[in-house]
Amino acid sequence: MRNADTQIVDILDGKVQFMSRLVSGADSKTFERLGGSWARDARHVYFAGQRCAKIDAPSFRRLNQSFGIDKKGAFFKMVFFADADPETFQALDSGLLLYEVGIFSGEDTRGYAKDANQVWFGHLKVRDADAKSFWSLGNGYGRDKSSVYYREKRIAGADITSWRHWRADISLDEQNIYYCWKRIKDVDRKSVTHLSRQNCIVDRHGVFVHD
Repeated sequence: MRNADTQIVDILDGKVQFMSRLVSGADSKTFERLGGSWARDARHVYFAGQRCAKIDAPSFRRLNQSFGIDKKGAFFKMVFFADADPETFQALDSGLLLYEVGIFSGEDTRGYAKDANQVWFGHLKVRDADAKSFWSLGNGYGRDKSSVYYREKRIAGADITSWRHWRADISLDEQNIYYCWKRIKDVDRKSVTHLSRQNCIVDRHGVFVHD
């Protein structure tokens, strides 16, 4: 049974384990931890205990919790970006996405990355984002010179000069309130306040709940 002292990756009796599960085919003599869920032996790279068959182990470099590169291209976990340029590819944040579901909270391995021409959130492309000016704002939000983004979606109509993240999946600018990438219609911006429940707001007209 796992507890707070159990290693995520460990070698016991010459066998490699990830979270107490055997990593099939891993060579314990050359196995090395690369940080987070990434690891490598002389022949293969592993993510969360799974062998990444397309990654070239000798040239692989971990960028953060989610992304890595080798001499051929870039990777999100085990997903290969065939059209990414490994020479200019870079992770833009920690690769961790914090979330709340009701009274529970946790984290997921996702974030923003880009090369000279394209932007990704996790394995998804951020369409029409300007790669040169794009940066991550953390926890699933990003922006470029003209727009704000929630994950891979542009927040249409958001005023970049006054926009800010508020709480959970709620953001706002001077005139509007947004849930994820969508404007919340018919909400009174001046009287709105946030309730204790995640993604729940109230204005002088009523309560707006988004799950």
